[in-house]
Amino acid sequence: AKQLFQKAIFLDRKDAFAYHFLADLYKEEQNWDSANYVLSQGLLIAPNDFDLNLDQANFLYETAQNCNKKECEGLFRNTLSYYRKANDLSPEHPFCLNGLMNTYFFLNKFDSVVYFAERALRNNNQDTTSALVLIDGLLRLNRVEEAGRQLSSFNLRFGEQDMALILWFQYFCRIKNYKDALIRHQKGLS
Repeated sequence: AKQLFQKAIFLDRKDAFAYHFLADLYKEEQNWDSANYVLSQGLLIAPNDFDLNLDQANFLYETAQNCNKKECEGLFRNTLSYYRKANDLSPEHPFCLNGLMNTYFFLNKFDSVVYFAERALRNNNQDTTSALVLIDGLLRLNRVEEAGRQLSSFNLRFGEQDMALILWFQYFCRIKNYKDALIRHQKGLS
């Protein structure tokens, strides 16, 4: 299959589809340098291709998660440019919204985390990950009352989950209700 896509690129350098799939094949082989090279070349040819931008963003995001602190901030910032471009091309695509939300989280830009988590939830109100990230972002921004409302709503929709128990603990500590914080903490340990 790899040779087929290489041949397709050779015959038609503007075939973004072939770059996308060839990069995927290199990723499956864990040949990261070749995957990155193919994506970069594809983006030179087709800078407005949604799949190539999203692939490059996801690739950089995965790379940034596995590097040292100094390197990862630069990689996360570079990741944002590709997620933003993909988001411009498909504004409500869930992978873009989640990618932006998670990348901003790593960069400690919690206003942006909340913004993209809310957008993701407007598209899919059953997205538990976005709901939990939204609550975490609200707590980190010290928007405690709003976080409490979101936690109550989360419990009604999804029931108590381990991560929600941790967020409840943080919420109760913030409002200095240590009795309920201890109860949530004990539930989380059991």
